[in-house]
Amino acid sequence: MKPASNQPSSGSRSAPRPGGGFACGARLVLGWLALAPALLLADTRPVINARVVIPETPLTRDCDPAKLRECVEETTRRLQELGAEHFSYLNWNPGTGAGPAAANLTLELREFPEALGSAYALVLSDGSGAHTGGASLLPVYTANSLRQPTANAPKIKAQLLAVIAREFAKDTFRQHLQEEYLSNIAIASELRLAEAKQQFIVPVDCDELRMRQGSILAAKFRVSDGTTLAWATLILATNESDGDEPWYYQLRGDVKKFTCAPVSLDRWNDDLLEIWKKRVPGLDEVKVTTYIKETRPRRAGRLVTTHE
Repeated sequence: MKPASNQPSSGSRSAPRPGGGFACGARLVLGWLALAPALLLADTRPVINARVVIPETPLTRDCDPAKLRECVEETTRRLQELGAEHFSYLNWNPGTGAGPAAANLTLELREFPEALGSAYALVLSDGSGAHTGGASLLPVYTANSLRQPTANAPKIKAQLLAVIAREFAKDTFRQHLQEEYLSNIAIASELRLAEAKQQFIVPVDCDELRMRQGSILAAKFRVSDGTTLAWATLILATNESDGDEPWYYQLRGDVKKFTCAPVSLDRWNDDLLEIWKKRVPGLDEVKVTTYIKETRPRRAGRLVTTHE
């Protein structure tokens, strides 16, 4: 009779560890847990580097430096939070490791000297210092305001937080922000054609962009006839997807407006298809003109785009 073997048979599971469980399974679970955060944090949306800048002015000159840094950090965080809440097709958190910023957005506290003192406003710009005026100037203190604090960073912080919240609550400000700044950010660099459906495909995940029917996209692609180059431009209006594979994860659109001189169309036409055949790959661009956020629960279907 053969002595009993202490080795497990080839078909048995690994021996349990002293504390219970199996070593191999534990390693697999731990390996998954280590990978899970990276997978969950993957974000392909364009990154926007949004921040609040507070330079030295008579209003801030005598403030405690640590308190002033705290003011900058908290107001920047609130700007990013409200941006993400209202414009979810962009990644407003550069700290997620999603790559370099596609654009910059700055709210800078500036002094505007007047006869009776200085007024202060947050100036919205693309980070270069240039701004479009009007809705890009967010009043903070009037020149003769008794509310202007002296060497008091916490009060300045409270006022700036109130101003940022006030402006984001306005339809006019959000429209200005989208039209003058955010509409310049490309969300995709590729267009595809679903000829059978007479639609264009933007290979981005609609769920990630949280984009709802009625949003408007502006797209363009380069065309060459062998001797000359031209741009073909389209306006795409999102619509509900019918959920057919493989496109139901992506943004789709019916043709509403198409221009490639001398051709100008307001719907799908075979002329468009002939122009598409002359497309130069790798030079496409898609931007968001009007954004309507999807607030409903996710569904199996995704969005479509239609020309407008």
